[in-house]
Amino acid sequence: MRLSTTPALAAAVILAGCGGGSDSGSKSSSEAADFAEVKQIVERRCQACHSQKPTHEDYKDLGLPVASLDLSDDNNILTLKRVIYQRVVEVKDMPAQNATGMTQEERDRIASWYDAGAKP
Repeated sequence: MRLSTTPALAAAVILAGCGGGSDSGSKSSSEAADFAEVKQIVERRCQACHSQKPTHEDYKDLGLPVASLDLSDDNNILTLKRVIYQRVVEVKDMPAQNATGMTQEERDRIASWYDAGAKP
């Protein structure tokens, strides 16, 4: 049995396969994240606990970063990239109990940056 296709169906299949048709302005999931994108994720999801002045309710009175990890400094993010990758992508135990609501897409973006060499 032979299936017939219309030009519209063929175009839809081609666009779906190429990732076309999306005009969201965001990077494709196959394109590696850059440091600026990873830094934004870290700011949103990690710095509530891991900064010089934690803002998370449970830690804000400490006055120092949880586990002595200050991720508000670019150099620290770069130095700790393997630890960040392990805890956020591989083990998925950070953020603790996912207190800041990190999404799987954000984990995937960090993984793409790390896998591409984790460049600054």
